[in-house]
Amino acid sequence: MNSVNTYPNNASDDFARKNINGANLSGRDLRNCNFTNVTANGADFSRAMLNGANFYGAEMRGVDLSKAILCGADLSESNLSGADLQRSDLSGAILYRANLSNADLTDIDLDGATVQDAKFINCQGLNQEMANVLKSRGAIVENTISSNPEKQERDTKWWIQYVIVPLIAALISSGVVMYFLKEFRSKPDLPVPSSAVESTLVAKFIL
Repeated sequence: MNSVNTYPNNASDDFARKNINGANLSGRDLRNCNFTNVTANGADFSRAMLNGANFYGAEMRGVDLSKAILCGADLSESNLSGADLQRSDLSGAILYRANLSNADLTDIDLDGATVQDAKFINCQGLNQEMANVLKSRGAIVENTISSNPEKQERDTKWWIQYVIVPLIAALISSGVVMYFLKEFRSKPDLPVPSSAVESTLVAKFIL
């Protein structure tokens, strides 16, 4: 990856039509910079300040823009396919005809952004409500994934192991669940727990 020191830190820098593939610009102050038609595939702009920057026609496949601030930036007709835009701020940005296919948009802020004819295809992190809002504003939205499946699976397992099972075990130990098991249990082979260990086993059996 190109060194961050290769690129000055002044807002007046002109990156138009330059090739900065793989450049490390993480955390830089690049407000109002000109990136028109830049080629920046795989570049790292994470946590960068890009307010008002001009990325018109930029080629930025697989770019890292996580936690970047792009308020009011112009990304019209740019290619951001496969980009990481997690927790980025694009409020008021212009995304006219931009390509965000296969991008990760988890926790992105698109408040007030112009998305007419922008492509949101196979994106991660878009819930149905946001997808509907984008469609109503003229975006092309197809096959979005509300969250990362692996992360969702991990979160589910965590809730089951550390919240649901202990809660049921506590209810069993207190006698609440034991009462209902005695009165309404439908499985003749289901034992009424007599200890904390048995309570945990029954809780797992129920789940």
